[in-house]
Amino acid sequence: MLPNAEILTEEDERRLGWKGKTNDVTAVSGDCALLVECKLSGLYVEAKRTASLDAVVVDIRKQIADGQDRRGLFQLHDKIAAIRSKELPARLQEKYRNVQRFFPVLLLFDEINFANTPETLGNIIKVELDAHGVKDFEYQIWHLEELSWLAEYGGDASMEWVSEKFSQKNKAVGLNSFIADRTGKAFLNPPMYMPQGDTRARRVFLQLGAKPIS
Repeated sequence: MLPNAEILTEEDERRLGWKGKTNDVTAVSGDCALLVECKLSGLYVEAKRTASLDAVVVDIRKQIADGQDRRGLFQLHDKIAAIRSKELPARLQEKYRNVQRFFPVLLLFDEINFANTPETLGNIIKVELDAHGVKDFEYQIWHLEELSWLAEYGGDASMEWVSEKFSQKNKAVGLNSFIADRTGKAFLNPPMYMPQGDTRARRVFLQLGAKPIS
């Protein structure tokens, strides 16, 4: 996907002496680092079947933002913090010497529609991050199929597309929607859409996202 990038796996970084929180794979290209943490699933069967907010919160705390064990998005946050504060072993820190921009991605095998939208998971995740001292953390949740389309259509420019995807304009949309807009490949647009206007469906989304978490 990124032929000119240096690829570092978790095993590579362990061999270079790093013992702290890390992620599964990182691609370093120029002043950019794409950090990927892989999870099989973001939400389990009950949450998907019932859309119960309580079940969604349980799964988020287990898979996406586990503040107790600093897993999921916390792994990505803590790894970036370690790079920025130059806590890595010298040989590994050298790999990141030119990096100024970090793009942390939680990559799922399964698809969650609108995973980056505040009204669905975003507001709930923010509460979890805030509760464990992580503020203003810009991340993305993608699924594996989306990454394959990015590789196919982005080619050598994939890192530039990643940077665009993290922009204020594009961060809330799904990666497939972004690629569809970028390439004109309409088949990549999801079959579901966020409700628009002052509709009952939109009010339900907003209420769910704003509900306090016990």
